[in-house]
Amino acid sequence: MDQTQSAVAAALGAYWMQLGNADQAIHFWNRALSISPALVLVRVNLAEVLSRAGRPEEARSVLLKALQFNPAFQPARDLLNRLPK
Repeated sequence: MDQTQSAVAAALGAYWMQLGNADQAIHFWNRALSISPALVLVRVNLAEVLSRAGRPEEARSVLLKALQFNPAFQPARDLLNRLPK
C-alpha cells in the first residue's frame, strides 16, 4: 500500500464523520493509520470520535501513540487532558 491510499482512507474517514457515521469514520481512519502510522492528525481525529463513542481508553491509547510520533503536537495533548481519568 502507498501514501496515496492512506490519504484516500483519511479523506474517507473525514467524509463519513461529516455525514455523522462514526463507525465508518473509525474504520477508514484505522485503515489510513495501518498504511501510514505517523499521521498524527488522523490519530487525533480518531481519538476524538472514540472519546465521543464512550471509548476513552482506546482514545487515550491512540493519542499516546500520536505523541510518540510528535511529542509537541498540541491538539493531541489537549484532547488527552480532556479525556476522563
